[in-house]
Amino acid sequence: MRILLLAACGVILASARRDLDVGVPPGTPLEWDRTLRQPVPTPGRGKVPTTDKPSEKPSGGTVAEERVPKPPEFAYGNTNLYDFFRVTTQDIMQHASLNLPKSTGRVSIDETDVATGGGGGFRMTWNYPPELPVELAWMATMACIRTEIHPEIVSEPESIVYAVELGIPAHYGAKAYPGKIGSQVAKATVVLPPQPPELVKMKDPRDAMLARLAMVELTSGYAYALDPTFARRTLGLGADSYRAVLECTKSRHPLLAQNAVAVQANFPNPEAGVELRKIFQTTPDSVCRYRALSGLLRRRDRTIVPDLVKAAGDKDEVLRCAALYALGMLADPATAPVLCQTVRNAGTRGKDLLWSALPALARVRDGTKETREILAATEKALRGECKGGDKVRTSADAMTPTAEAPGSKVRVLRQMALLALAANGDPGAGDEVLQRLASEGSSAFHPTVWYLVAEVAAHLGDKGVEQVKKMVEVGLDDSVHVHALRSLVQAGKADAKYLRDRASKGSPVVRGAAIQFLADTDEKSCVEVCRATISDFAKGSGSAEAEAAFLVAIAAQVGGKIGAWKDGVLAADLAQAGERAWKTGAYARREGKNDPDITKCRITVHPALLETLLVECGRGAGEKAVDLLVKILKDRAKPAGRAEAALALGGIGGKPAVEALLATLEDPDGWVRYCAYLSLKHLSAQEYFTDWIFASAAQCKTAADKYRAWFRKNPPK
Repeated sequence: MRILLLAACGVILASARRDLDVGVPPGTPLEWDRTLRQPVPTPGRGKVPTTDKPSEKPSGGTVAEERVPKPPEFAYGNTNLYDFFRVTTQDIMQHASLNLPKSTGRVSIDETDVATGGGGGFRMTWNYPPELPVELAWMATMACIRTEIHPEIVSEPESIVYAVELGIPAHYGAKAYPGKIGSQVAKATVVLPPQPPELVKMKDPRDAMLARLAMVELTSGYAYALDPTFARRTLGLGADSYRAVLECTKSRHPLLAQNAVAVQANFPNPEAGVELRKIFQTTPDSVCRYRALSGLLRRRDRTIVPDLVKAAGDKDEVLRCAALYALGMLADPATAPVLCQTVRNAGTRGKDLLWSALPALARVRDGTKETREILAATEKALRGECKGGDKVRTSADAMTPTAEAPGSKVRVLRQMALLALAANGDPGAGDEVLQRLASEGSSAFHPTVWYLVAEVAAHLGDKGVEQVKKMVEVGLDDSVHVHALRSLVQAGKADAKYLRDRASKGSPVVRGAAIQFLADTDEKSCVEVCRATISDFAKGSGSAEAEAAFLVAIAAQVGGKIGAWKDGVLAADLAQAGERAWKTGAYARREGKNDPDITKCRITVHPALLETLLVECGRGAGEKAVDLLVKILKDRAKPAGRAEAALALGGIGGKPAVEALLATLEDPDGWVRYCAYLSLKHLSAQEYFTDWIFASAAQCKTAADKYRAWFRKNPPK
């Protein structure tokens, strides 16, 4: 009787879980929700602006030679997490309830015997432990739910890798919905440490100061969160803060080390790739390992290929699938034999291995006879198991998904094999892909392979390009649109005229991506687009709300890179645009209650429009912006933009600018002091260093007096 009762309870519990319904986003799990990835801050945000164009050279030969377009990969605007994760069940909180640790307040570190470059010690105060961003925990929960509710169109190993890479938040997300992968994710991650990390030791006073800054910023938030302010100052310093971040990757404190690894790939230093490879090869921390791998992929670093080839034969299927996916993203033709061997050995039973290996062969595109033969045999075998064709249910409405029929995974894999065969030059496969797209559009393929469809079709002649261009306009969400646009650019099928057109139509995210691609395609056209975008905003056309502000920020950022206003033509508009951004409060921030209840959580993310425009004012607005910049710098009631105003004044120079900067050297805000110091050092070519960031204002007086004395002897005009 007891056995029957337990069995009955099991049926009830199972049915309760099955009534969950959650949409599956396009792309395989490792490609899910790319918009959550943290962007690189505006180049020069932590440096004095100049009219010289930043170097775009690859870092020391560790990056693949081809230039890989990097469009904006971040979501701005109002985000309703319930809609964001495409959950349809109203009672989801009965199935998965997050229990997140609470932030307990601010902590301080006092050091009285540490050299700061000017004598004395320092005091650091910051918010630790930081509030855990609910969206990251829910990402892990959704990975668990999707794997259980949609097993036919989700790769379990790739879902685990994706969730683990999210780090500490994934531990709480996995605990909220234990199941097939929840326990593995929870085991590979850790809880948030209640205590902050130990102070990172550095011998040089300047390096020590930057290490303290990096430690504070990297433990005040989370990489990949919907937060444009994460590590913004540290990353804005560029190569100057590289050593500090590198030391943080070696910390025994998991939050510090994991976040440091997450941002390591953003540095242009050649050795950054070397260190990421060491982390991938040696670290016992799974989060750091997969974040290092992601960083290497973003750098297109093919020196990791031997390690990936080795990992592709590992006993750990999770690592194997991650390695196969990575080999595909690096697209090294020399790895095709390894991928082919994997496909051959997997047969039709190793479905998760095929899930990673088939798209990889499509991306490698070595086009050899052996590759085509193996793919043809695999496609034929999968087709034989797809009774009634390989059509998989797709929903035009992402918010109304239903469970997939048994055997759907085989059908999706057959689509992957067909696309891989077409990518490797099989004319019959190419014709079938084009015929499907022409008759049914992107709905001819399951959303899981939409990214792959765009990449393959872009290389299938004019008809394929036409279909990809349709995907830029019609798709499930902006991530599909942007990826399709990227595929056209990488295939050399997006000319300046087309990109200019896309820069004026569609969502701000797609338009921003088009502007960035245009900068590499036709710099002259991009200058015109950037100038027009800034001018329209300066004149009051266009909203300063988050999504619209994102487009203006991209135009300002790209325009600065390509020297769009170094001739001074846009000086008045830049100054006016900066003033409008300041008055409307268009600065980088995250707003909204961090509610663990996904049905209630709404977060608004604002891009760094004000900060970006002020930096560009220093690059091209000249005297027309001085009054505005001085006003912002002096307004301590509104801290946003003050540091950027100090840097911009250093790029302009002149008596009013110098006077305002000298007065700021004893400002209560250490970061603003440091930016004023950078500007004065730039204008005077004199180095009077102290711990401008963490020492007290009184301790900075000696160095400040030296700058005042120098400018008295050398007054600016």
